[in-house]
Amino acid sequence: MTDAITAISASSELQPTAPSTSAAEPTSEIDFLAVLERIDESTQAAVQNLEAVAAGDDGVHLHELMMSLETARLELQLAVEVRNRLVEGYQELSRMQV
Repeated sequence: MTDAITAISASSELQPTAPSTSAAEPTSEIDFLAVLERIDESTQAAVQNLEAVAAGDDGVHLHELMMSLETARLELQLAVEVRNRLVEGYQELSRMQV
């Protein structure tokens, strides 16, 4: 058993790499449109799974439906919380006196 562990550790030597500091790709920028598209895709997939289960399709299992619904719910909840934090930050900045 230790031979298998040794073989795995020897074959997967990870070398640390320095993060790329390219001027073309700032690391603090987030593509919100891509995030919203991902949330939309997740929600649409959950709705398709729900419709398939409701229609009696044997290709979609109940646990897959529940996982897709929960994933869509959590992604949407996270996006709403991020939006709320951004609005709060904007409101705080607008209340500051210059």
